[in-house]
Amino acid sequence: MSPVETGTGQGGRRVRDQRVDFFRGAALLMVLTDHVEIMNGLKILSSWTLQGLGLSNCAEVFVFLSGYTYGMVYGVRLLQKGFFRVLRTSLWRAFQIYGASLLVLTAVIISVPFLRTVSHLFSGWPRPGSSFTDELVAGLLMSSRLVILNTLTLYVILIPLGALQLWLLNRNRLTAFSAVVVSTGLYAWTQWDPSLNLIRWTDGQVWYFNPFSWQFLFFLGMVCSRMRFDRWTARMKTTVTAGTVALTAAVLLDTLSPQYRFLQRVSTEWPFLTSRATAGPLLIIHFLAVAWLATSIVSRHSRLFENRVVRWVSGYGRHSLFFYSVGVVLSFLSIGLFAWFDGTLPVVILVIADLVVVSVAAHWCWNTSVRTLASWRVG
Repeated sequence: MSPVETGTGQGGRRVRDQRVDFFRGAALLMVLTDHVEIMNGLKILSSWTLQGLGLSNCAEVFVFLSGYTYGMVYGVRLLQKGFFRVLRTSLWRAFQIYGASLLVLTAVIISVPFLRTVSHLFSGWPRPGSSFTDELVAGLLMSSRLVILNTLTLYVILIPLGALQLWLLNRNRLTAFSAVVVSTGLYAWTQWDPSLNLIRWTDGQVWYFNPFSWQFLFFLGMVCSRMRFDRWTARMKTTVTAGTVALTAAVLLDTLSPQYRFLQRVSTEWPFLTSRATAGPLLIIHFLAVAWLATSIVSRHSRLFENRVVRWVSGYGRHSLFFYSVGVVLSFLSIGLFAWFDGTLPVVILVIADLVVVSVAAHWCWNTSVRTLASWRVG
């Protein structure tokens, strides 16, 4: 993700909207929590992350905010330097993310022999008849079976595509309308026929995160970056807020109360509505409701951002690609930490300690890395 500059300061200077970095950093910590617990077969703290309390999860946060920041930052560059300069910059950003995915995959491959000595989770990876070299080749072809890497490879497609979508949005009303129709049409098509997807070169299977579906949420982020919500009337804002409160409360009640489980029945009968692979409509609606409430509660100039912990979380969001990449690798290594202390520490204490170790290690890696890594940001 790219740094976010929204609003205007003195002398027309654009200033950073700190909420985006904070929400992105908070989502990154939730992802880290989910990864650590899933890899170790636990569900303690992850029951209270975004994924455990509703329909949407942090994937929607990252993709939407990437589109939002892309629209804000690259929209200005488009007006100043033209389409081809934006396309070149977008391709370079996509190449950085592609390189990060290869580094993460390489680190995981190196650590697997150690992890096999303490856990059975990697007994089937690489798959029978395949080698670590084959898995690395699969990574080069953006066809790795590790779902945890699909988030990064998804951006390799979304960011260059975003250059074309942004150009269409800014050219004139007809092209903007065309961009809306094409993006929405592709999304609707994948809901009807999920087979519209990219194929993994190595095994003929499709990508887990369907880029033809997820481009719509990225596109929504770009559209929202162009909207002037400050022009909305108080009545409009109150109506939207009331609707989002009702929706999020209903989803939360349904999630936490075993006697309801209405959404579970809906997912069983119409699975496309809550499909993670194709960014189901209910996931997007729930995420947009949560996003509206979050930005309504936390204002752009909130004193919350003076807090040291909040600034620390925002730092995660500001350099999200680096911390996500390091966090993924350290999450895999956390399996060894759990195996080492198995039965000697309470599970909750071990989970918290592991998250602290991973977070501190990620910060240490950042502080000791070369400054050129500061440009590694998703979107």
